[in-house]
Amino acid sequence: MIENDDAMELLSPSAWVERAKSISVSKRRKVVIDYWVKANGFKDAEEGVNIVRHNNGLYASFDKAVKAIIDVNSAFSTIETYRKNYRLFIDSCIKRVDNRAFERIVRQAPEPTNNVPENYYPKERYCPTIDQFRDLLIQGNIRQKAFLSMAACLGSRVEEILSRKRSDIEFDYKLPTGHVIPGRVRLEAGATKKKYLRYGFLSHEAVKLLRTYWNTVRPSQWVFPSVWTKKTDTHVHQTSMRRELEPLYKKVGIQVRVDQMLGPHSFRSFCEQVMRKAAFNDTLGKIIVGHRDLETKAYKGNWDEIAASWLERVEKPMNFLAGELVTENFREVKEENKELRERLENTEKKVDRLLRVLRDKLPDTQPRQLVSQELLEILRAKEGLPGLTLEEAVKIVLAKERKTLPPTVEMPSDGRTATESGN
Repeated sequence: MIENDDAMELLSPSAWVERAKSISVSKRRKVVIDYWVKANGFKDAEEGVNIVRHNNGLYASFDKAVKAIIDVNSAFSTIETYRKNYRLFIDSCIKRVDNRAFERIVRQAPEPTNNVPENYYPKERYCPTIDQFRDLLIQGNIRQKAFLSMAACLGSRVEEILSRKRSDIEFDYKLPTGHVIPGRVRLEAGATKKKYLRYGFLSHEAVKLLRTYWNTVRPSQWVFPSVWTKKTDTHVHQTSMRRELEPLYKKVGIQVRVDQMLGPHSFRSFCEQVMRKAAFNDTLGKIIVGHRDLETKAYKGNWDEIAASWLERVEKPMNFLAGELVTENFREVKEENKELRERLENTEKKVDRLLRVLRDKLPDTQPRQLVSQELLEILRAKEGLPGLTLEEAVKIVLAKERKTLPPTVEMPSDGRTATESGN
């Protein structure tokens, strides 16, 4: 039996957005409504609903919206996903959708060319090797290093990572056994696609890279704050992060087949791959990454037990740059040594100049005779010791060489110079 349209209980556009099952779905609904409003020149979504509900052109208005999405070179999957959302929007907020009219009037995503179009969303996600991932960390900038390292450890979706606040991370989390997790990340229920609280864990390397990154950005409540925001404190958008990483993939030289895709989501598979190689329990690994297979299962695990097992088996393999980090610290020490070496060379040059002065005054003096406390006094005089000038220090040394002064020369206490007290 077909329900009368007038008897249907409809939602307002804002209520439709609020009733989304997750934050990501809510954001997607806001975007599709915004495309529809702008493509048709409506003042807002409520005005648009009133216009198309009482006039012709309902499905034509959504055809304009789909065309606007296509015109910005959206991916095949994005176009199809937004188009399906428009069908839900009509059914929830305007009237019972006429599927035949919708399919006839609202355009679809462009037909694939050669079966695999350039913007086609492939079914297979490329999973980088450990060597390739290490190269990504080495070649990336500090923000890319921090994000990739966190993605590899957590296996979370890109939006889940970028929407984390700094308060969600517990550093040096102590387990009941006394062992310490370098970092524990909280992903609350409702903030992700999962409807249960879960945790992820960070290696020592991930914590080091994250803290180094924080030292380079503005103060913020977010783990990855937006760079260009001035009035409000927001986090990096996932689109920005995806675009930022694309040149890095090319720089490293990762080659994927035409039916594969490499993106931030690929590191979910990479995380699971590393955990499996470390002989970590596969079910516990799926719990950590929030796998769809566990959506309806009641068992979610004891998180302290999961953390202890992760620390024992997975933490060490998650440190991909152990040697490179040591090398980086060595470079810092080497730079400090270089500075000290330059200072030492400058001091030696000063000593050589002083020795030349003494040899001119006393040609038969051997250098070994000048390496004494008096030479130290000369160096102190060069550094500006009060009451004793460099010339006076040279005269003292020459006088001692000629045995006209006792071996030890004390500074006078009446404020006069050493030469004045000797007269």
